[in-house]
Amino acid sequence: MLTLCLYHLLTFTNFILTLRAQYILGYSYLVFVGVQISCNVLYILNNAIIKVKYNSRKKLLLDLKKQRNQVLQQVKMSKLILAMKRRQLAQKQRRTTMLNPPTKTLT
Repeated sequence: MLTLCLYHLLTFTNFILTLRAQYILGYSYLVFVGVQISCNVLYILNNAIIKVKYNSRKKLLLDLKKQRNQVLQQVKMSKLILAMKRRQLAQKQRRTTMLNPPTKTLT
């Protein structure tokens, strides 16, 4: 594409004898430059959009990971609290059985 634009520059010299042909080739040159600029702008926009999507997905995944870790921490804490309560209940039951041993009844 760039070489076509460079060949168009050659047409603005005395290589092309008629001014009308140079004038028409000038519009051709403008079209080629416009197409090249459009392609480059589209390429840049495409890369920018891809980068924004990637960064937003990355941020979303990090947020989800933080939430997951918080939930796992809450589950761990609730398990620890539950285990402590069970331990305390078992200790209480042991104390009550030590203080009040079961009596044997004769039947």
